[in-house]
Amino acid sequence: MSRRLLLPLICVAGLLFVAAGCLPPPPPPSPGDCLDGPAPGVDWSYCDKSGALLAGVDMSGADLTGTNLSGANLSGATLSGARLGNVDLSGADLSGADLSGADLSGTRLYNSNLSGVNLLDASGVPADPGQALYADTVCPNGSNSDDSGDTCVGTFDPGDCDAPAAPGISWRRCDKSGAALAGADLAGAELYLTDLSGADLSGADLSNASVRWANLIGANLSGADLSGADLEYVDLSGAVLSSANLSGAVLSSADLSGADLSGAVLSSANLANADVPDAKLQLAHLNQANLHRAKLSRADLTGANVTGANLYQAWLNDAVLPGADLSSADLSSAYLPGANLSDAVLSGANLWSADLSDSVLAGANLSSADLEYVDLPGADLSSADLSGAHVHWANLVGVDLSGADLSGTDLTSTDLTGADLSHAVLAGTILYGTDLNSANLTGATGVPYRGESADYYNTTCPNGTVVSDPMVCWPW
Repeated sequence: MSRRLLLPLICVAGLLFVAAGCLPPPPPPSPGDCLDGPAPGVDWSYCDKSGALLAGVDMSGADLTGTNLSGANLSGATLSGARLGNVDLSGADLSGADLSGADLSGTRLYNSNLSGVNLLDASGVPADPGQALYADTVCPNGSNSDDSGDTCVGTFDPGDCDAPAAPGISWRRCDKSGAALAGADLAGAELYLTDLSGADLSGADLSNASVRWANLIGANLSGADLSGADLEYVDLSGAVLSSANLSGAVLSSADLSGADLSGAVLSSANLANADVPDAKLQLAHLNQANLHRAKLSRADLTGANVTGANLYQAWLNDAVLPGADLSSADLSSAYLPGANLSDAVLSGANLWSADLSDSVLAGANLSSADLEYVDLPGADLSSADLSGAHVHWANLVGVDLSGADLSGTDLTSTDLTGADLSHAVLAGTILYGTDLNSANLTGATGVPYRGESADYYNTTCPNGTVVSDPMVCWPW
């Protein structure tokens, strides 16, 4: 059974209903290396470490985004420069800990012990800074909580909103909507939660800037340099990023709905769990990019370079990818029904268990690709190159393979019921246990391997004879 009938779900009033054609709720973020021990730079993002005994450990620069550390003992721990965005520290003991330069964006501090903690230069605004216990705490601005009514509330203020654009400027939580910043140098700037909606940042330098949770709806970033920038959770819906440089940028969980990324460079960028539906990505460079679970429904990737990219479990239904280069890309378990991949290059790609039902792959190059357990009912693979491809246990019911090159293709146990293989090249094609009932082989050339083990009923042989006996089709 096609997973296309199982995946789409809508949750209404706590009940699940199947709704054909609708997408399921987005999956939760993938956790980090939760089994690794505490260490500098460790990735514990979205892990459950509630009640953990971590007193005195060094986790400087660690990624703890979204981690549950409620009730944990972190007294005396080193967390300088750590990413603590949306971390649950409720009831945690952080007395004497070093959180200097840490990101506290949305961190929950309810009933946490921050006595003696160093928060100097910490960025972001916690969810509930007034609910923590402060005593001799060094606040983000360098003041002491003892001198401010035993609190650091008020020191998590916006950056210097009146300061002019400059490298490293802190504009966090500032309102810069509609600002004229074309060509501005904002390299390394702190733009956390900054409102830049409708701003003109064309040609601006935002390399290595921290832009998490910022509002860039409808902003003009054409030709901008955002290489290495942190754009996690940023809203870029409707933004113009044509020819922008986003190589190595972090765009995980960002909203790029309807954005113009034509010709943009996103090489090695992280777009895991990003929303990119209806986006323009023509001729974009996405080679080696991480698009795990990204939603690219109806996105236009015509001629894009997606070589070696990670598209595991990505949503590409009705996406437009003619002429795109996806060679060696990982598309395993991807959702691509109705996608247009005509003349695309998918040589060596991993399409294991992908859903390509009703997709168009006419003239595509799938040589040596892994198509095991793939769903392709109703797909158009006319004149496609599948030479040397592995197509075990696949569903190719009603597929158009007319004129396709299937030389050396392994079709073991694949269902080709009603498929059109007219004028296809079948030299050395492995047909062990293949279902060819009602298939059309008119004009096919070459002698397959193990064709005698295939299932034939009402099959049209290469010479036009309709038979149920394989011996009539080919001399073994």
